[in-house]
Amino acid sequence: MKRKGKTTQPHKTVVDTGIQTKYNNKNGGYPIKKYFLTLLILGLSVLLFGCGASTKETGSTETPQTETAETDTEDTNTKAPDNEEMDIIFNEAYEVYQWFELDKLEVESDENGIVMYEIGDSLYGKVADSRISSFAELSDAVHTYFSDKICNQLLSEGLYIEENGVLYQLPADRGGDITRGEILSQGVTERTDNAVTYTVTVETYDPSVDAVTGSEEIPFLYENIDGKWVFTRFQSIY
Repeated sequence: MKRKGKTTQPHKTVVDTGIQTKYNNKNGGYPIKKYFLTLLILGLSVLLFGCGASTKETGSTETPQTETAETDTEDTNTKAPDNEEMDIIFNEAYEVYQWFELDKLEVESDENGIVMYEIGDSLYGKVADSRISSFAELSDAVHTYFSDKICNQLLSEGLYIEENGVLYQLPADRGGDITRGEILSQGVTERTDNAVTYTVTVETYDPSVDAVTGSEEIPFLYENIDGKWVFTRFQSIY
């Protein structure tokens, strides 16, 4: 009976308390309970390691995709316009440029002509054009198409001023160049990765004999300046 009690007592202690992790067996090794506990820990470690590796791999694949998208956007912004796009850009830019030349913004008028407003020592017409209603809008339109140098020339000459939130225009018309006739052609004549030459060819006219004497090419230069495409050489055709 004593031998039977000795064989059952260690087993009972392990089951009841759950604390005993080692006891003597035939080979003098670790008990089955610790063996399975070790396997469980190893299994959890492998599982956690696998999740961590998966997370790292996922992160490493997302970062290049973001960089690629940003690169594609930059390439689109710095890419030179094609010939059809240049036709549109030139015509839009020429319209804005003419607001300071031969085709100014519309001003308020009545049956007697332009309604004049005295501001300081000068008389101005009040701009009444649906395209532009403030000096800030005028400046934004000019900066859309032209280099800083051209913008400063146009905006600082005093043709347009703003007073109390109202845009005014100084009446200052000039005559056109009568030595230039009809436009014969216009389009891209030269291009590089960072510059496009757009050329307008016009007739040359001699008013003294009232005849066309030949033709003249007028080049306009459209360049990529610090990632922004603007005209750096521009003039009125007439």
